[in-house]
Amino acid sequence: MKALLLTGESKLELKEIDRPVPERDQVVIKVIRAGICASDLNYVKFGSPKLKLSVILGHEGAGIIDEVGEDVKGLKVGQRVVLMNDFYVCGKCRYCRSGDINMCIKRRSLGSAANGVFAEYVKAPAGIVIPIGNDISMEEGAFLEPLACSVHALTRQVSLKPSEVVLVSGPGAIGAGAALVAKAAGCRVIVAGLDKDKYRLDVLKKAGIEHVVNLSEADLKKYVGCLTDGYGVDVAVEASGSYRSLETCINVTRRKGTIVQMGLLHGEPADLSELVYKEQFLHASYAKIFDDWRIAIQLVEDKEVDVRPLISSVLPLDDYQKAFRLAEEASGFKIMFDLER
Repeated sequence: MKALLLTGESKLELKEIDRPVPERDQVVIKVIRAGICASDLNYVKFGSPKLKLSVILGHEGAGIIDEVGEDVKGLKVGQRVVLMNDFYVCGKCRYCRSGDINMCIKRRSLGSAANGVFAEYVKAPAGIVIPIGNDISMEEGAFLEPLACSVHALTRQVSLKPSEVVLVSGPGAIGAGAALVAKAAGCRVIVAGLDKDKYRLDVLKKAGIEHVVNLSEADLKKYVGCLTDGYGVDVAVEASGSYRSLETCINVTRRKGTIVQMGLLHGEPADLSELVYKEQFLHASYAKIFDDWRIAIQLVEDKEVDVRPLISSVLPLDDYQKAFRLAEEASGFKIMFDLER
């Protein structure tokens, strides 16, 4: 089969390798669609201690079960499925016992410590395979992983109330998903971005996000003040990974308000002391748990969240260099591979 590997030399290489064979408790899935995540870009550029090289990248995938192991129950060949990326969790630590499997001290992820979905077939434990219905397309299925991350941030880390004002800073795929989840919860949503995000802001406007702000053209604090009688937003989601963006979130969030940090922070640290003066609550959000997948699937099935406008390009695996370039340019939202070609 064809597979896109990150080699020990930290280079992407498209190779022909053996098709995987399932162990007794595993399944093999014919991958149909697979999305490129910012973490995939970072693995290529910077590496990570999480990587077990050489490894097939990719953890956002949807496909069809092709083969099942002897001990697998409840799954069958031909089922349409998506994959959680928790390839291994111990099930014994305090986090696993409380249901917080994303915090497992021995967690290993698909596409970094185990071969992922940038391949024609992927092998996975049956426990991380989730069936989906025919009313969810394979593109939507491959987007469920980042959507579940947004669900985790806005249902686990904060409890949204209808009519609250929510700011999302950073309109990438994660930020866009967070905006749509907040909108589905009945909140008034503001999405802020830069000049380079004009296309994304336009798409989100068409997707029903009423308030989109280009920070190069408008004063966000004044905009928020007009919308909130001067108080500030109730919840801000930082989804760009910039310290300056986090500082902005703190600045425009009301006293006793909440900031949720989703982006992996980089760049020069900023002054966050206003967080203390305003007695704000700062929460971090990482990955997701099983129930977040269930909610994400329900949101898409019920048409409460439409992720289709967020899928910018679908390319064959042979065009991986172009796909990664498009993903890094950040001119669109989600770049996917079509593994049917």
